[in-house]
Order: sequence, then C-alpha cells, then structure tokens
Amino acid sequence: MKKIFVILGIALLSAGAVSAQNFESATNKAKEANEALVADNAQAALDGFMQAKAEAEQCGDEGAAELVESCKQGITLAQNKLANDLIDAGKLKEAIAQLEQNVKTAEEFGMEEAKTKAAEKIQQLYQAIASSEIKAAGTDKENRAAHYTEANNYLDLLLAAEPDNGKAWLQKGQVNSALGKKDIAIAAFEKAKELGLENDAVKQLSNIFVKEASGFLKAGKYKEAIASALKSAEYKPNANAYKIAGVASQKAGDLKGATEYLSKYLEINPNDAQIKAAVDALKAQAK
Repeated sequence: MKKIFVILGIALLSAGAVSAQNFESATNKAKEANEALVADNAQAALDGFMQAKAEAEQCGDEGAAELVESCKQGITLAQNKLANDLIDAGKLKEAIAQLEQNVKTAEEFGMEEAKTKAAEKIQQLYQAIASSEIKAAGTDKENRAAHYTEANNYLDLLLAAEPDNGKAWLQKGQVNSALGKKDIAIAAFEKAKELGLENDAVKQLSNIFVKEASGFLKAGKYKEAIASALKSAEYKPNANAYKIAGVASQKAGDLKGATEYLSKYLEINPNDAQIKAAVDALKAQAK
C-alpha cells in the first residue's frame, strides 16, 4: 500500500511540474503575441494568443484563468486588427468575413462590447460597398445592371440589421428605379420619406412618375400619361409633369384639361412663349 502512495506522489509531482511548464510557456507566448499586436503583426498575434490560451486552459496554476481571459481579449483585438488591415487594403468583402468571425468569437467569449463594435463595423462596410457599387454603375455602362444589383444586395443586408436607416432606403429606391423595378423603388422611397428624408424621397418619387408619363405619351397612351403626370405633380409640382398632362389632354381632345395643365406649367415657366401661344389658342377655341 505504501508503494502505491509513493508512485502516486511521484505522478502528482510530475503533473505539477508539467503544469508549471505549461503556464510559463503560455505566459511567454501571450507576451510575444502582445508584442506582435503592438508591432501591427495581427496574424502572428492571433496565432500566439490562441496557442497561449490553449496551453493556459490546461494549467491548474493560480493565475491561469486570468491568463486565459487576457488571451481572449487579445484574440478579439487581433481579429479586429486583421479586419482593419483588410479595410485599409480596400478588401471590404474580405474584411466583412473577418469581422463576422470576430462577432462569433466575441459572442463565444461573452464580450458584448467587442461583438457590438464588430457588428457596427460590418454595417458600415455594407453601406460603403453599396455606395461604391452605385458610383461604379455611373461610369461602367456595360456592367451597370450588375453594379446596381450588387449594391441592392448589400443594401438589403444593411437594412436587415438597421431597418431605420433612411439613407439606405433612399439608395435602395434609386438602385431599383435604375433597374426598372418601379414598385420596389416606390416602396423604398416611401420608407425613406417616413424616416425623415422627405425632400429627397419626394423628388425621386416625382421623377419616377414623370418618366413613366413621358413613356406613355410617346406610346400614345394619353389617359395613362395624364394619370402618371398628375401623380408626379402630386408628389412635387413640376413643369414637366404639367406639360405632359397638358399635351396628352390636348391629343386626347380634352381642351379644358389641356388649358388647365398648360396654364399650371406657365405658372412655373412663365417665359415659355410657345406654350403661352398654345394656351391662348386653346382659350380662343373654347369661346
């Protein structure tokens, strides 16, 4: 029986020695990782903190738990630094993937503040990518639709996380208007209007309907042209809408309507001699 206790004692001493060695190794690796982080070597820092954490978790020494917590903080900081490096390099989509990992890690470690900051940065990148794609669409005519579609995808991601972002709703309206998705564009502009961007949203809504009215007029659909033009003017009184409504009314044989709408046009553009002459002629016909 005594021999068994002696052997057990030797085993415990060996375990204690190994544990002490592991703690010392973990501490050294954590210090090296911290130095790497200060030196802007985020990947080396991340690898070091993860190795140090794994070793510290195997230790029973006093202070090991504290070292583990320090390593967790170091891991989240290193992941965030890697994301920032990608942002600085213009690799925004790769940065999002890195930040998503950062969110998962912070959640696993119970670090709510780090999780929130990473999530907020992801939303900022959604906005940045969408804006960049919209800008690119303005110069890349051949791939314009592809840029607008990509912008719309990132705006949807942003709005899923931040549904009260009026600017994002306004951009979503612009993108879908450009893609010919009228109903989606109108709904987005209406939402932007609700969220305080009334002037910009109303202008865009008015433009949608005046363009539609112009198309109907060219196609000889005078009733539809008048309806769309008046809808445009309902959002924002504008000369183009009243002119289209007036011309469409005249072509449809509604001289009273033509006089009314072209007169409203002249209230905005009083120096248009051609339209003034047309209104005078319409009034003379009505007598």
